[in-house]
Amino acid sequence: MQASPSWESNEINLLFLFILRQEAEEFDGTTWSELLGKWLALVEPGGRYQSIEGLVATLDDLTGRDYVESDVLDLDFVTTRPA
Repeated sequence: MQASPSWESNEINLLFLFILRQEAEEFDGTTWSELLGKWLALVEPGGRYQSIEGLVATLDDLTGRDYVESDVLDLDFVTTRPA
């Protein structure tokens, strides 16, 4: 997740980066674009948060700066998926 211009600003634009471990067209029959739309619909702009955007990418798609300047919101252990 990235906040611009910064988390301390009065007006913040959020960018959620959903980083895939490997390139994949879809997940459980749903495209990443569809999932991204559903995830972003859960967060509405308001207060200090002026805009909410997102990107689904692999590490190869990101620059080192993109990765280093983002804040981790690691969902790997929040829920589990049945095998």
